[in-house]
Formats: sequence, C-alpha cells, structure tokens
Amino acid sequence: MNKLKMTVTTTLLGLSLMSLSTYSYELTLEQSNIQVAMSGRVKQAALEMGAGNYSKAIEYAEPVANAPITEFNQEIISSAQFTLGYSYLAKKNKKKAILWFQKSCKNGYSYGCEMLEKIKK
Repeated sequence: MNKLKMTVTTTLLGLSLMSLSTYSYELTLEQSNIQVAMSGRVKQAALEMGAGNYSKAIEYAEPVANAPITEFNQEIISSAQFTLGYSYLAKKNKKKAILWFQKSCKNGYSYGCEMLEKIKK
C-alpha cells in the first residue's frame, strides 16, 4: 500500500508543479480553462485511485487520457494514461494496464516506463 500512496503522491505532486501560468502568454483563455479542467479530472482520478476506487479513477481519467495531445497538455494526458494503467492493473486487467502504460511512456511519463519494466519482470 505504501507504493500506491507514493505513486498517488507523486502523480499529485507532478500535477501541482505544472505551471499553467508559464504558458499563459501562449494560451487563450479557453485553452487555459480546458487545461485546468483536465488537470482537475486527473487529480480527482489520482485521489480515487489512492482510495482504492479504481472504477471511479478510470471514469475520471479516461476522457483526459484519450484527448488529443498538444504541446501544452502532454504532461497532463500522459499522467492520465498512467493513472488508467495503474487502475487497470489494480483491477487485474493486465492487458489494458500495459496498453495505457505504453501510451504514458511513449508520451514522456517516466513512471509509465518504470511500470512497464516492473510488469515484464
């Protein structure tokens, strides 16, 4: 359970450290609002995952994980993909977990790559 708490904490910390204001000069107000909404869904998914509510975590993360990637949302989307992978793994659906970890890893989320390595062992 400590590994799960560390993963959730790491996910939340990563999301908290993302600074939308850094990109504010390049984002429209509408784009900023979308980013905030996406980030909120991923944070809620991570909280649900930490509480063991994996179906709820999937429900929150899936729309974000399937969104088109831009230069401004790649980290949020790859985090959502990782959250889906972890939730599916917890629900014993290894095939879907691997799929989402692969997507997360491909999109630059190092924890997704680490989970793929652990699963292969």
